[in-house]
Amino acid sequence: NADRILCGVAQMPHAWLRASAIKPHIHWTKPTGSADEVSWEFYTRIIGNPGDSPGAWSDPMVGVITAGDQTANDDHLLTSFGEVDMTGTHESAMLAWRLYRRGSTDADASTVRLLELDFHYQIEKLGTTTEIPAP
Repeated sequence: NADRILCGVAQMPHAWLRASAIKPHIHWTKPTGSADEVSWEFYTRIIGNPGDSPGAWSDPMVGVITAGDQTANDDHLLTSFGEVDMTGTHESAMLAWRLYRRGSTDADASTVRLLELDFHYQIEKLGTTTEIPAP
């Protein structure tokens, strides 16, 4: 019944299609399956590239289960958060992120297991020829 937070930083690869949106999602399980909803929220803050000023934190992106059966014990679930607009950034850009399980407000008081967080993104090349790509 408590809120839990996990924070981190991601750096876009040099193969990424600059300024294209990214799609974060999490993989997780419910050891005891039920129809009770688990509330996930995701926030981002674009740090950018060297010389950029960090942006503000985003509004909460509410998670939606897009694969798996939460009523089955230990079923592998995938929860998506929509797209993150990366307009104005280029290869190697960084973003900070925060993932919350809102245990104080969700309907499921049971334990869940977060397996991992990842970002889907488009690529357009094998990489860049410089360590710090030009805008």
